[in-house]
Amino acid sequence: MIPRKRYGTKNTDQGVYLGLSKTQVLSPATAGSSSSDIAPPPPPVALVPPPPDTMSCRDRTQEFLSACKFLQSRQNGIQANKPALRAVRQRSEFSLMAKRIGKDLSNTFAKLEKLTILAKRKSLFDDKAVEIEELTYIIKQVSE
Repeated sequence: MIPRKRYGTKNTDQGVYLGLSKTQVLSPATAGSSSSDIAPPPPPVALVPPPPDTMSCRDRTQEFLSACKFLQSRQNGIQANKPALRAVRQRSEFSLMAKRIGKDLSNTFAKLEKLTILAKRKSLFDDKAVEIEELTYIIKQVSE
C-alpha cells in the first residue's frame, strides 16, 4: 500500500506540535527561518474572576430541598419494607435452629443404632459394658 501525502498548512503557520501540552507558537521572525530554535512561550496571563455583581447565578435552593425530600421518601419506603426483612430474618433463624435440631436427632439415632448393635452382641468374652454405659449416658444427656 502506498502512503498518501498530506497537503495542508506548514507547521510554521500554526506552531509546532511537541506533545499534548507542549504546543508552542512560532513567532513570525522564527517562522521564516529554518533554524530549530523555538521562541519561548509568552508569559502566563493572570485570570481575574469577574466581580460578583456581574456574575450570573440562579437560586437552586428549592431544587435542593425537593431532592432532599425525594431521598427521604425513598428511605422511608425502605423502612416500610422492614417488616418483610424481619420476617425473612426470623425464617432464616428458624431454619438454622431446625437444621441444628435435625443434626442432633440424626446423631442421636446413630448412637441408638450403635447401642442396639452392642446390646444384641452380648457374649461371654467380648463384654462391652463400658461402651454401652457411655452411649446410654450420652443419649440421656442429649435427650434432656
